[in-house]
Amino acid sequence: MRGERLADNLESAAQARKASRSGKSPIRLVRSQPTPPLSQLLSVKDVAQILGLSRSKIYQLIAACDLQAYRPGGRIRVPVDAIEELLERTRL
Repeated sequence: MRGERLADNLESAAQARKASRSGKSPIRLVRSQPTPPLSQLLSVKDVAQILGLSRSKIYQLIAACDLQAYRPGGRIRVPVDAIEELLERTRL
């Protein structure tokens, strides 16, 4: 079990290095939960419009693990539930 976690961490670190070399920011993806149906996933552009934020801010939230995201087919998608969770956590 410990070896599996180490392998996952090494894989994540390798992906982050590869992404930083290619000019892309490393996006951490949640692997422990099943991917929600595509009908419940929104694009970064849609999330930015809903929240009234820029797309770059959405990417920053994803990179900081403040907003859960998936990458089905190479495109980043955000579950509707993740937006609701973010709003709950940031409520004043």
